[in-house]
Amino acid sequence: MLAASAALLAASAAVYDAKHDVIAEISSGYDPTTRPGLIDSVGNPHACPPAADVVQMEMAIKTVVELDQVALTYTLDGYLRLFWKDERLQFNSSACGLSSIALASPKTTAIQLWTPDVYFEQQVQTKLGSDAKGGESFFIYPDGSVFWSRQARFQLRCNMGFGRLPLDVQNCLVLAGLYSYTAENVRLEWKDAARPLGVVLDQLKGSPDKVVAGEWGITSIGGSSLIDSYPSGDYSYAKACIAFERRGSLNAYSFVFAIIFVALSYLGSWISATAAPGRIALAVICVLIVTNNYAAVKKELPPLGYSVFLMDFLFGCAMFNVAAFVVYALINFGLTVDAEITAIAKADTVIDIDGDGLLDWSEMRQAVQRLKTQPIKTAAKEASPVSLEVVLDSTDVPQDTSGGESQNYVAQFKTKRKSKLSGSWGICPAIMCIKPLGVRNWKYLDRYVRLATPVFFVLYVLVMFLTIEFRPTGIRDWGAVQSCPSH
Repeated sequence: MLAASAALLAASAAVYDAKHDVIAEISSGYDPTTRPGLIDSVGNPHACPPAADVVQMEMAIKTVVELDQVALTYTLDGYLRLFWKDERLQFNSSACGLSSIALASPKTTAIQLWTPDVYFEQQVQTKLGSDAKGGESFFIYPDGSVFWSRQARFQLRCNMGFGRLPLDVQNCLVLAGLYSYTAENVRLEWKDAARPLGVVLDQLKGSPDKVVAGEWGITSIGGSSLIDSYPSGDYSYAKACIAFERRGSLNAYSFVFAIIFVALSYLGSWISATAAPGRIALAVICVLIVTNNYAAVKKELPPLGYSVFLMDFLFGCAMFNVAAFVVYALINFGLTVDAEITAIAKADTVIDIDGDGLLDWSEMRQAVQRLKTQPIKTAAKEASPVSLEVVLDSTDVPQDTSGGESQNYVAQFKTKRKSKLSGSWGICPAIMCIKPLGVRNWKYLDRYVRLATPVFFVLYVLVMFLTIEFRPTGIRDWGAVQSCPSH
């Protein structure tokens, strides 16, 4: 046992010594500021013009942490992996007995190696490596191939658009480039353009029952390599687009509850118009709940300069509920006017002051005031159940000998069962509709609300959903390089 342990320790020490010998040999005369393609394995410059170095990249994403709709960002957790070849790092594996050399980092006190300076165009914050020492590995292979892996968290901006919320698809861009090198010197490309963000996300792609970040499904992921031109030259980029489709039920519930409370508000028209407390409470509650849903949706979105489908729909539902409240206010006012006209008709207290043969508001108010200040005639007949039209016979009006206006005009109420104002809305001239005898018919508005509300609301819902595909998404086009195709 002791002999085996001693042999193992001796072998480990030999490997350790061989590794340090190779590192010392590699680092001797190595210039970390010079890219690999300029120098060959023996330290001689390559023929001009030297070939461009190729850096392959893979983002092995394990988790989509969140999509922040207010900040317009999304966060990914995983690993950033880079692959390239540096002939200056070649070593004889047979001589040293090593198949690869593993380093904690390419830049240590023992060795300083060239690395590509990859950056992300849409970066808000990128964290590479762990808080403590670790989260990074660097491998050198005998032919000079290099593999550099770092644990990473990427917080990137996403060009989101919410015009079709909640049936929206967010196309988020990953655009990585090399900051210090033009494309003629170093090119950046995906190791696997078909799966640029790794195997895990690729397996989630297109699965209707799998969601990430709470309510999002991944519908597509695609990668490409491209060149973008700047005043300083052409630069190489690795581009990936990931499409997130909203699959959460929260916004769907907002739709359902908005429709439910419009229906409840409508059902109020079937409650007796005299049940004022109940109908007012129902109408106000429906308005408040839908507007509260509207505010909750708006709170989850950034300030926007365009319309949002869900917010427009909720606003329309709120307007239906407000209309129901306004209609009941008109009905209640019509009931009040009807009761006053019935009372003054029974008491015979109306005086046609202006002599136009129509009961106007000032005449009715004065008649109501007289009703409050003088006894009601017991001989007055009961009012007809149908509406009444004021008719004034001017030949029966005694004159006021004092020269002032007559104060004892007696308005005679004559029933007309086929009158334009008889017990139904009918069609009346505008002036008559706003006269007291027209306003009293507002009490019948419920009849028309019961028919009109379902028709108009169904049409409203159909129009909203049939036109959603034609609504602007709100996604800004930043060009072929900086944008992903809309779905």
